[in-house]
Amino acid sequence: MKSLIHEAEQADGFGRDFVIKARTVAHKFDIPVEWLLAAMSWETTQYAAYHPKTGTWGTNTTDAGGGLIGFTPFSAALKAMTPLQQLDHVEPYLKNTIKNFKIATPFESPEEFYCVIYAPGIRGKPESYTWSYMGTTYVKKTQMDIYRKKHLANYDMPKTGDDLDDAGDGTDGSFLWWAPGQKKQIGWAKTTDGNVPVYSGPGRSNGVVSFLPLSGTRVQVLDQEQSGDIIDGNAKWDRIAKGYVSDSQIAFE
Repeated sequence: MKSLIHEAEQADGFGRDFVIKARTVAHKFDIPVEWLLAAMSWETTQYAAYHPKTGTWGTNTTDAGGGLIGFTPFSAALKAMTPLQQLDHVEPYLKNTIKNFKIATPFESPEEFYCVIYAPGIRGKPESYTWSYMGTTYVKKTQMDIYRKKHLANYDMPKTGDDLDDAGDGTDGSFLWWAPGQKKQIGWAKTTDGNVPVYSGPGRSNGVVSFLPLSGTRVQVLDQEQSGDIIDGNAKWDRIAKGYVSDSQIAFE
């Protein structure tokens, strides 16, 4: 499964700073950053809509929207912005949409969050809900299934309280407070880098107590904590038997 964070970090014209700022925006809506990145990735065709060599954006031929979240209207000012600059306008755009359409929050799934961008009026409506736009009738379930199956299903997505159980899925049922609805993940994992430092506490301000020298070293994650020390857009720190490692340097089995 692909990582939405890694995708954004590697996309030409986006990068680590983009992910860090996106995390800040996501927090304003009490959602995991992956939910916001998923929406932006879908709206930009995995960020291909931005052409960094020319500094230009592709435009939707149907409604003339464009940019990170299909801004409509897609003003000349927005078109002239880099992805990082456009992020400053995502929060107020979404807040105005939520206010104008009286949209209920918090969001319980990445699909319901995406409704605010795709078709605000369908947020909170049953899957059988239908509406018409530009002469075409749509069914919410059909449109959300496209988003779920053709996009979300390709990525590792944070799980919510509604889809967690005690079936051994690697979660302990307690909330990670920086993304309501997201659960702590525990269990067996492997390092994705060599010489991964193990710290005495969650963050690089703590002392290094040892190293995990080989990529692929198997470790058991006992707990997770948030830290202000964000690595590759990831604020999680995983507690193992010897101390803490950055969640950005491991992959759960």
